[in-house]
Amino acid sequence: IHEGQISRLGGVSIFITFISLYLIYADQFKQKYLYFFLCLIPVFLSGLLEDLTKLISPMVRLSATCFSSLMILYFFDLKITRLGFDIVDIYFTSNLFVSYFLSFLSIVLLTQAYNIIDGLNGLAIITNFFSILTLIFISYELNEYEILRFCTIFILSFLGFLILNFPFGKIFLGDGGAYILGFTLSFIVIYFAMNNLIISPFAFFLIVIYPIYELTRSFLRRLLSKEKKSMEPDTGHLHSLIYEYITNKLKFKKSKSNYIASIITLCIPLLNCYWAYTFFKSTNFLLIGIFVHFFLYELIYFFLK
Repeated sequence: IHEGQISRLGGVSIFITFISLYLIYADQFKQKYLYFFLCLIPVFLSGLLEDLTKLISPMVRLSATCFSSLMILYFFDLKITRLGFDIVDIYFTSNLFVSYFLSFLSIVLLTQAYNIIDGLNGLAIITNFFSILTLIFISYELNEYEILRFCTIFILSFLGFLILNFPFGKIFLGDGGAYILGFTLSFIVIYFAMNNLIISPFAFFLIVIYPIYELTRSFLRRLLSKEKKSMEPDTGHLHSLIYEYITNKLKFKKSKSNYIASIITLCIPLLNCYWAYTFFKSTNFLLIGIFVHFFLYELIYFFLK
């Protein structure tokens, strides 16, 4: 899908810059955030070793993701206690095991999901940029300055990479970089939702729905297919179909098809994040936004397939 030998070590630059910015502005943060970087190390290293050696199996990387997720649940006591339905929320409040398990599952899924959508120049990093920027806007509006500061240093940590990655792909995220994006975003979303009851849970879900849906749909598609194993990569993702359509039908060169397909695909998370920010207190409108996402995704997928 790209031409030439490209470095897959973009995650290293993001990791180093992220920690450096945190240390520079450490006086504005609670010391507990040091534990976040400790939790990030196992999942990041598993991805980095895969980028360097190509020998780390998906199950090993998944295990590292699970380990990092359990660590962050322990250090930050992360738990999802609200799904937006009163009856269900009462059950979650009284059953902490389910709350912790759902948090664990969400972190693992979103972390792996960013590796799934990292298939075009800028797709994963700009999707994450939209999500973090939306959280910055919401946190500013609600005076949640702790979240605002953390989101700000995170978004600053990958702007340099973004310039080199999009549109011409001078450097790639690699698995290590993709895991940083997904793991950090999942932590921020759950931590924010846990500490602010004004925002509807569906706003957070809509912010991350694109990578989550892509992962879940791809896994089920592979599981039901006789040709592909559920853990093996393929070209059945939405962004892959858009790329193939532009390349084969519209006869664009690979280099142009890559970033054009990325721009088209990015319209989906952009719409989701805009809708989530506009209606972050309104459950009904957010449910409409979630339905629109499913409808648009499946409509485009059906047309291309």
